[in-house]
Amino acid sequence: MSVPLLAESLTKDTGEHSDDLESIYWLLLYHGLRYQRKPRAVFGLSGLNEVLEMIFDEQFKGVNDRLSGGGGKKLHLQSSELDDELLEDIFHAPFASLLQDLRDIFVKALFPSRHMYRRILGEDKHTFEEYRRALEECRRTQKELQSQARVSLQNTDVIHAILTRCLAQEGWPEGDGAVEPSLQPASEDEDEDDEDENGGEGEEDEGKHEEDKEEVSSA
Repeated sequence: MSVPLLAESLTKDTGEHSDDLESIYWLLLYHGLRYQRKPRAVFGLSGLNEVLEMIFDEQFKGVNDRLSGGGGKKLHLQSSELDDELLEDIFHAPFASLLQDLRDIFVKALFPSRHMYRRILGEDKHTFEEYRRALEECRRTQKELQSQARVSLQNTDVIHAILTRCLAQEGWPEGDGAVEPSLQPASEDEDEDDEDENGGEGEEDEGKHEEDKEEVSSA
């Protein structure tokens, strides 16, 4: 589910086309984290579960006991959790690139960038008026970028272009069938128990077979 639909502050009850497109991103991210990580990803299973819970399960009761959430997803989109560098460590290069490009679209549509403001505040301005004009220009630019990003999510063209470009890249793994990460090889004790159970079943079946033969002979 999209961040706007989950967030209580936005009180959005009806999904739009952009929400459906954002759901594609979350589906890809979840599937990738759960099944398609590199063989030696940077964190183990316990760390993975924590990340999955933080991004996908974070929720709280808000006004009128309405369940709200999206905080973990918001942190991820803003690169506070699983930033670009970490995605590159976890996934093969083309899949990491796909997630990064998709994330950029939704970040621009949902959240104003802080980088422009930081750049302006870091520059040497001689007067308050110079700061004021620079901040106004920054706000205008932000609104334009956000508007363009939101318009791009009214159809599938941008998403389709990203998917086409990334799928054409080299480096996608082959023969990488999904493997459930929580499956553990059976211990020797478990194997012995299974053999005992199967052996017991075999003996019971054999005894029943002999009884059936005796009944047939008697008849």
